[in-house]
Amino acid sequence: MIQKLIEKYYSGETTSSEETLLRNYFLQEEIPEPLKSYQPLFIALSDLHDHKELFSIPNHFNTLHHRKNNVWKIAAAITGIAASLLLLFLLHQNLQPESWVMIEGHKMTTKTEIEQAIQQSFENVKINEDDFFFYTK
Repeated sequence: MIQKLIEKYYSGETTSSEETLLRNYFLQEEIPEPLKSYQPLFIALSDLHDHKELFSIPNHFNTLHHRKNNVWKIAAAITGIAASLLLLFLLHQNLQPESWVMIEGHKMTTKTEIEQAIQQSFENVKINEDDFFFYTK
C-alpha cells in the first residue's frame, strides 16, 4: 500500500490526506529496507509542513499587495483617459483657428462684417489737394 502511495505521489496524484499519511509513515523508526531510501525525503517534507508558516506569505499581505496594484492600475487608466481627452480638446482648438480683425475698437469675426468695415473706411477717406502726398503735373 505505501509503495502505491509513493508511486501516486511521484505522479502528482496524491491527496493532502495521502501525503500526510506518507509523512507520518516515514517518521517511524522501523521502515522496511526497500523503502528506507524515501525516508529522508518525507522527513524533510514533514519538517517543512510543520513549519510552513515560515515559508508562506500571510493572506493580509497578499490582499494589501493586490489592492495597491489595483489602485495603480485604476490611476494609470484614469490618467490615460484624462490625457487623451486633453489632447483631443487641444487638437480641436488648433484645427479651428479663429480669424478676427479689430476696427475702431470692435472685434469683427465674419468675412461680411470685415468687408463692410473696409468699404466704409474707403468711403470715409478724402483726399485734399493740400495733402503732401497728392501729386499733380
